[in-house]
Amino acid sequence: MKKILLIFILVSSTYTSFAQIKVGLRVAPGIGLNRVEDKNSSDLTIYSKGDASLAFTIGPDIDFFLNDNIVFCTGLWWSTRKVSFQRQDLFLISAYTSNLQYLQIPITFKAYTNEISNGLKIYAQLGGLIETKISDKLKSSSPDLTAIPGYIYEKRYQYVNVGLYAGTGIEYALNGNNAVYVGVFYQRGLINQARNFKNSFTSTQNDFAKQAKVNLSTLGLELGFKF
Repeated sequence: MKKILLIFILVSSTYTSFAQIKVGLRVAPGIGLNRVEDKNSSDLTIYSKGDASLAFTIGPDIDFFLNDNIVFCTGLWWSTRKVSFQRQDLFLISAYTSNLQYLQIPITFKAYTNEISNGLKIYAQLGGLIETKISDKLKSSSPDLTAIPGYIYEKRYQYVNVGLYAGTGIEYALNGNNAVYVGVFYQRGLINQARNFKNSFTSTQNDFAKQAKVNLSTLGLELGFKF
């Protein structure tokens, strides 16, 4: 968490000396898409994706205007989502769903058209996303692991992720300083989020990262207000 805050501060300070700045608040509901692949078909254990789920992101945007049409965009967003998978072996089919929370730093550029109407512009946004996990909790499992006395949830997901980010939308200037925008976006995680962990009952190592590949994507709607 300290590293991602440091990156945010460094990126922001780099541009403040020569760019016009606008700060805003972004709210983004979406659908979390789990991409789960089985990596070892010879071990008689099959991993597959679970259901899609709701995702939600909120946080400040900071736009550094390089000129009237090109903007460097960053921010610090809090994001929450669910991730799930199924595991099938010779004796049992089990399913797991976890609640995850992230801090995200977008590193993107926006390209604006000229005004297509009074105060109205279209934008396209493209870049990357750095995120660090701040919470990982079991929501549900089948069979129910929480019913076992003394059960301790072993965190199954990596602490850092990097993804691609793309979006498009429209922005409307309310006056000289304020504006509102609405758009759609897609973010695609690039790093396998499965991590190896130690089983709390048997004290044996679970090679989850060697057996499965878990990538996280989100398709959503973004709404924002710029000050």
